[in-house]
Amino acid sequence: MTKRYSISVTNLNRSYRIDKGMVERIAGRILRSKVRSGMVALDMVFLSDARIRRFNRIYKNSDRPTDVLSFGLYPPAGRGQPAAAQVLISVDRAVMSAPRYGSSASRELVLYIIHGLLHLVGYEDEEPVRKREMAREEERLIRDLWTREDLSKVLTRR
Repeated sequence: MTKRYSISVTNLNRSYRIDKGMVERIAGRILRSKVRSGMVALDMVFLSDARIRRFNRIYKNSDRPTDVLSFGLYPPAGRGQPAAAQVLISVDRAVMSAPRYGSSASRELVLYIIHGLLHLVGYEDEEPVRKREMAREEERLIRDLWTREDLSKVLTRR
């Protein structure tokens, strides 16, 4: 079976380490289950609140940090070329939000990864019904991923 995706993981957050291999495995599982045809070139970038705030201001006209921004799946440039997609994630948001939800920072970060990828494949959270549908799928995926591997080490302090 031909691999239908490539995943690039970049961590620009200076305070935390990201297990890039684990992020690639998480994203790969989700892409395999959700992308049925074509190829995808996914770029995942982990940022600080200050950096994601700049992107949120530019692309969403909101001058505040956010947890996840997803861009794509942009059509391929030509035959045989992958569709391009990018997910920007605030590591700082995951660390700050985790206690509020009785969660760990690693679990929160994995949830942000899932959330960003679900947006890429068509899930939305603007309307209450669609938001509940997306939340159910997020929880299903995070439970499934957690049974397959120990995700608690996806994020560690430098």
